[in-house]
Amino acid sequence: MPRPISALSFRDSLLYREEEACNKTGTSTGQQALWLAVCLPRLALEVHPHNEIAREKRLEALAAWALQFSPLVSLHPPCSFLLEAGGSINYFGGLAAIRDTIARELTERWKHVFYQATTPTPTASLMLARAGCNLLVERGADLRSVLGPLGIEVLPLDDKRRQQLNKTGVRILRDLWRLPSGELARRFGTDLVTHLDQALGKLPDPLNAYRIPPRFFDTREFSFEIGEQQSLLPAVHELVTGLCDFLQKQDLYTMDYQVHFYYREDPVTVLHIGLRQPIRQPGYLMLLAETKLSRTKLATAVVRVTLTAERFYRVAPRTRCLFSGSGLEQEDQDIAPLLEQLSTRLGAAALESITTHADHRPEYACRAGVSVSAGPAPPDNRRPLWLLPKPRELLNKDDGIYYRSRIHFLMGPERIVTGWWDNHGIHRDYYVGTDDIAGRVWIYHDLTTRQKWYLHGLFG
Repeated sequence: MPRPISALSFRDSLLYREEEACNKTGTSTGQQALWLAVCLPRLALEVHPHNEIAREKRLEALAAWALQFSPLVSLHPPCSFLLEAGGSINYFGGLAAIRDTIARELTERWKHVFYQATTPTPTASLMLARAGCNLLVERGADLRSVLGPLGIEVLPLDDKRRQQLNKTGVRILRDLWRLPSGELARRFGTDLVTHLDQALGKLPDPLNAYRIPPRFFDTREFSFEIGEQQSLLPAVHELVTGLCDFLQKQDLYTMDYQVHFYYREDPVTVLHIGLRQPIRQPGYLMLLAETKLSRTKLATAVVRVTLTAERFYRVAPRTRCLFSGSGLEQEDQDIAPLLEQLSTRLGAAALESITTHADHRPEYACRAGVSVSAGPAPPDNRRPLWLLPKPRELLNKDDGIYYRSRIHFLMGPERIVTGWWDNHGIHRDYYVGTDDIAGRVWIYHDLTTRQKWYLHGLFG
C-alpha cells in the first residue's frame, strides 16, 4: 500500500512544489508514505510590493523549520513545500498530531494562512493544497475520486495548452481521465500524462530534497572590556575548537573563516583568515588566527568576539609530503602548514610558486606566480632547476669550451628550434656537461652563429 504524503500550500507567501527530479523519495520498509503539502494562499490585502527575494528566503526558512517533522522536505516555489510524514507518525504520536502541530505553529509563530493536504503521492498532495483543500487521504485507491473534481488550473500547463483543453470541453481532471492516454499524450504532450500518472501513484515521483546550507556562527560575550590581545586568545581558541568540531561532525573542510572583534562604540574589526587548501585541523587554524591577531592593532578594548564560516568543501584535501621518499611521510611533514604560516605572516602576495608553461624554450617553460591551475607536465629529459637570468657566453678555444674550467660533455645534443612566431625564435643544441670547479652545467651551441656557446643553467 503506498505511503501517504502531506502537502502544505501557502498561496500568499510561499508554495512548496517539487519539479526537478534528483533523489527518489522513500521511507522505511513497511511504513506507509504520507506526503503533507503546504500552500500559502494569496492575501486579499497587499500593503507592500511583491518581493521575490524575501519570499524565497521565507520559503527556505520554512523548509528548515519543517525538517523537525521529517528528514525529507522538498521546496516547490513560489509558495509551497512538501514533507514526508509517514516515517514520523510513531515519533509524534499519529498523523493528526503532526498536522495539528504544523497548523498551530504556522498560524501562531509564522502568521500564515495556509492549506495542507496529505495523500500517498507528492503530486496529489500539492494539487489538493493548491486547490485550497484541507484533506487527508490515506488510501491510494481513493485518489482518483478525490482529485477528479479539481480544475485543470492545478496542472503545470502553459496558457496555450490550457486554452486547448478548454476548447475541447475539458474543465476538470475527471474529464482528462476519460480520454485515452495515448491520444492525450499525442495532442498535449507526454508530460501531462506523466503528471497525472504520478498523481495516482502509477509512476514514481522523484523529488529534490532540501538541505540546510552549512554555516557556522559562534560568539563569546565578555562581562568586562578586554584590552590585551593576549587575553583574547582563550576565547578565540574556544571558537576555533567549536568550528573544528562542526567540520568534523559534518565531514566538511573550510578554506577561510572570519573572526570579528566588537567594541562598545567603535566599528568592528574583522580578521579574515584565508587558507591555501581545505583543512579542519584545530592546531593549524588556531595558529593562523594567533598569527593574524598578533599583526593586527585593535581599535580599543573588546566586548565580544564572533567567528563565522560559510564556505565549505566535502572533498578531503590531497596533501604532499615535503620529504617524499625519505620515510618521513607523516601529516606533520606536509608543506601546506608551512605555506599557510608564511602566507599569514608575510601576506599572500609575498609567496610565489613556480609553474610550468607550454613552451619548448627553456626561458619561457616555467613562470613565477600564484598557480591557479596545474600547468603541463615538465619534459621527461633532464633539465636544471637553476636557469641563469641571461645565458652567459662561454670561452671557445683550443677545440674546447670553458666556464670555470674546461667542460666535458656528458649528454646531448637536444635540439630546440621554435619561437619563430613571436620574433624570439631560437635554434640551439643543448648539452649536459661537467665543469671541474662549477659542477654539472647545461650549455647550448647557438646554431644561428655556429660559433658561440652559452651557459644556460646549473644542476644542483
